[in-house]
Amino acid sequence: MSIQDSAVLNALHVVIGIDVHDTWPIGAPVPSPTPTPYIWVMFLNGLFMPSVKKGTKTFSDSFPAMQRGTDIGPLTIHNGIPSYLQPFIILGSSSVSEFGAFTVKIENLPVATAFPLKVVTYNLNCQGSAAPPLPLPTGLVAAIPSTVFAGMNLGDIIASAACMAADMLVGLALSKLSSYLNGRFILQNITGPLTLRLFANMNNLPLVRAIMLNVPSIITGAFGFLPSKYADYTPVGLYGTQRDNAAAAIAEYFNPPPGSHVN
Repeated sequence: MSIQDSAVLNALHVVIGIDVHDTWPIGAPVPSPTPTPYIWVMFLNGLFMPSVKKGTKTFSDSFPAMQRGTDIGPLTIHNGIPSYLQPFIILGSSSVSEFGAFTVKIENLPVATAFPLKVVTYNLNCQGSAAPPLPLPTGLVAAIPSTVFAGMNLGDIIASAACMAADMLVGLALSKLSSYLNGRFILQNITGPLTLRLFANMNNLPLVRAIMLNVPSIITGAFGFLPSKYADYTPVGLYGTQRDNAAAAIAEYFNPPPGSHVN
């Protein structure tokens, strides 16, 4: 038997996100010294972005069943302090369902489940990008109502947690790289002696600075609009393939052999 039977997520299950983002209040001359929370609500199906992974012929409680790693994707409206950075937060928005049962497949991919609270799970959400500098599990998914459940074994739990940890580390690395590039190259080039005259006025525009602060969101947001047959060949897609392959191997190693029983 499995460690826990968890509800299978479907396209109409609701996510409530409370994410923390950098804020540059409209009308303020400088960004806020501390990040502020933004609240949003969305179905797991999102706005039909290519990053949403679900069955086309497999249903859970009459709605398409979701596959592990599904991402609501860009254009989720974040409600909070009006900010110059808000368009980039919305463009780069992301909420990933990391937990899944690798022994239960939805059209060749592991099914997404409401682990660890049986009918409630935590999605890995976008943050920052400067503070906090990495995605965090601040998306609450309520798999209610639900009558379809999948067993979560030890290997499923370890593999899913490993995927979440890897995505957090990659997000942290991208944020740090962006901060380094902005400080070392972009800002220096814009304010350097050769370009100071040309960009003297532009450098004071909040929009220009907002773009510099949100390079990771702009890049990942752009990838989110690509159809999967193209996105799979981007750096984000290639990373995802290698991560998922490693997770499947971890799950297979720790899960009991097919037909065996866990006491």
